[in-house]
Amino acid sequence: MKIFLTLLFTFFVACSAENNNSSAEVGPQQQATKIIISQAQNAQNDWRLTAAKAEFFDAQNQVRLYLPVLIYSKNGVQEDTLKAKEGWFDISKNLIVMQGDVIVSSLSEGFKINTQEIYYDTTKKEAWAITPVKMKRGKTTLQAKGFKAINNFNEIELFNQKTILPKNMQDFKPAPLTLQEALNEN
Repeated sequence: MKIFLTLLFTFFVACSAENNNSSAEVGPQQQATKIIISQAQNAQNDWRLTAAKAEFFDAQNQVRLYLPVLIYSKNGVQEDTLKAKEGWFDISKNLIVMQGDVIVSSLSEGFKINTQEIYYDTTKKEAWAITPVKMKRGKTTLQAKGFKAINNFNEIELFNQKTILPKNMQDFKPAPLTLQEALNEN
């Protein structure tokens, strides 16, 4: 009987150790390619997040994104785009983090922002960066040490900014008419 109880105890310890190992696992539980995550209101997409590859960490409610693109729409029309090398989507916090050569392009406002990291709260529709920022609109360049944007980049506050204006007034030009023009502008 002692041997049986010892074997039973050993079995339970082994089973509990296996469960502890799987819960401490830090690698992704699932992987996918060409993913699309979106949020819709009134039957129209508010934002759409695509990525070439994603790794899902179920225990942390997080998705690691490779080559993510975040597109904001207003009334069904694409307005702003964020692109990066990689990023994270924390589902429980409704927070998207874009990292590595981040580019923000705004069709409606006609600007482009370059930085290394941007956070976006999908619930509040607020974005912010604490890394150095370079913002271009036409031939005007703004450099800052971070920013905060509300209402999907309709209002932007730049921190500790420096403005570089064009030398000729003729270089001031209106916002690009298409998203492609905004993305191709130097």
